[in-house]
Amino acid sequence: MHPRELAPEARWFRRVLEAGTGWTISTTEAAGHQQAGIELRLGELSDLPGALASLVPAATRHESYRLEAAGGKVVITALASAGAFYGLQTLRQMLPDSVFRQASHSEPIPLATVEIIEAPRLCWRGVHLGMSRHFMPKTFVL
Repeated sequence: MHPRELAPEARWFRRVLEAGTGWTISTTEAAGHQQAGIELRLGELSDLPGALASLVPAATRHESYRLEAAGGKVVITALASAGAFYGLQTLRQMLPDSVFRQASHSEPIPLATVEIIEAPRLCWRGVHLGMSRHFMPKTFVL
């Protein structure tokens, strides 16, 4: 379940899960109460704890999110689509490796009960290229 503004992020994550699990997953824009699944929400920084909200620079507020997983339900609350994307990336990293090794899962994927709040302090994200033994062409690096 997701708001209309987060439809691209929901479609991306659906494709990731379908490729890894073999499941057919539906996404909905409807609001309402659901027992299980992944819900994306747009929220204000006031939804974050007071001390954290005051530390987040204005340049990175659109990347902040809260991920809550409990009882078979995952809720990602973000200020903007960038935050929702990073929240989904975090959720993706929480999935077991087997999701990305085989394309058929008949059982539910277990997740730990967790609450993650991320609000980046810096407005850039980097990539580490450790190419000490191999020279890669410029097109690969770019």
